Amino acid sequence: MPVSPSFLDRAASVAAPGFRRLWVLWAALAMQIAIGQVYAFPVFLGPLTRLLGIEHSAPGDWRPEQLRWILPATLAMLAFSATVLGSWVQHTGPRRAMFVAALCFAVGLILTAVAVHQHALWLLYLSYSGLAGIGLGIGYLAPLPTLLEWFPDHPGLATGTAVAGFGAGALIAAPLSRSLLHHFSTARSTGVMESLTTLGAIYFMLMMMGVNQVRVVALRPPVAPPAPAPGDGRSAAWRDRSFWALWGLSCAAATAGALLAGRAAALGAALLDGRLTPTRAGSLAMALAAGNVGGRLLWAALSDRLGRQRTCGWLFGLGVALYAAAPSLGHLAAGMPLLADCALLATLYGGGHALLPAYVHDVYGDAQLGARLGRLLTAWAVAGVVCAPRVEWLAATAGRAHQPAAALPDYVASGCMALGWICNRAVRPLRTPPWPAAVPPLK
Repeated sequence: MPVSPSFLDRAASVAAPGFRRLWVLWAALAMQIAIGQVYAFPVFLGPLTRLLGIEHSAPGDWRPEQLRWILPATLAMLAFSATVLGSWVQHTGPRRAMFVAALCFAVGLILTAVAVHQHALWLLYLSYSGLAGIGLGIGYLAPLPTLLEWFPDHPGLATGTAVAGFGAGALIAAPLSRSLLHHFSTARSTGVMESLTTLGAIYFMLMMMGVNQVRVVALRPPVAPPAPAPGDGRSAAWRDRSFWALWGLSCAAATAGALLAGRAAALGAALLDGRLTPTRAGSLAMALAAGNVGGRLLWAALSDRLGRQRTCGWLFGLGVALYAAAPSLGHLAAGMPLLADCALLATLYGGGHALLPAYVHDVYGDAQLGARLGRLLTAWAVAGVVCAPRVEWLAATAGRAHQPAAALPDYVASGCMALGWICNRAVRPLRTPPWPAAVPPLK
């Protein structure tokens, strides 16, 4: 007697005739918007330093330096879990992987609330940077291979739209978190525990909507297998030149973007001779956020027309010029040009993230896409945990020695974009993506 597949099995998520593939895109967006909360976690850092004092930090409260590694550790766990579980994500199918991601992320947020209640720093790192970070890695990867199956005619736009949801998640989570903190704060509580518990429930429901809606292609068109090429095996991926070229350009783009995000407000204040008003600072933050999300859509869509390698060439080349121009614009007190320059740089940062999934697919095809993309995400961790903090430390050290250091991160970022351009030229596609005989209508 045949056994019906479980709801989470790949066989149970096969699309029925007439299924509209845009629903898969909405499912991916639900997942990516939820895990985008990680970029809004700094909203909680201030209240976390006064859990005991409420209004002001009191003896026994966590110090800022004790919390500064929460976000880098979470992004490092994202990369680690994506690297280790990438093959499993692609093998098990999007529905089960997205469910595991939802469970890890939501439970991680709730356990973080428990850590706040118990005032246990070790549990805070274990729950948010550990468990929730695993959910981030799985949730980021899970829908991408399925999107590339459904949108072979628009691979860049499809994955770019999904990854844009990851960036947009911060735009949603930041005001939502502030509203929850304001709502739950009392004379005896900062509202962090209640806010994190509420966010865990909200994001679990949102992610489960994506789990319920995601589908896999019923019948994939027969395609002749590509000729064997170096780097096709799992272990061989680490020895493949194209893999390291992709890793290098990813690390370069992520380092430049981290420097931009980490120093934007301080750089603007320094370069404008202290005339960066709160209004200008808010405009700068909004320009960076809008550029980040818009760039993920713009550059990804452009790559479907120009090709990934050519588009990356333009992206990195433009980045070299824009980063190098930022200090000069600041010294001229050119407020609006500097704002426009930062917004354009944010589009490059977002575009670099959005192009990567389709670029990996162009080079390697469907086989081990999840595993290869997961390994490449280690470049983000290296950029965020090692490269960008090191440059900022050097800038601070030079500043204490009375040397001109305000522009150092910009010039380093310009050099990173030049290195990314070189790495992009070293990528050699090992295959030409086969075009399916029949493509579902774009609806």
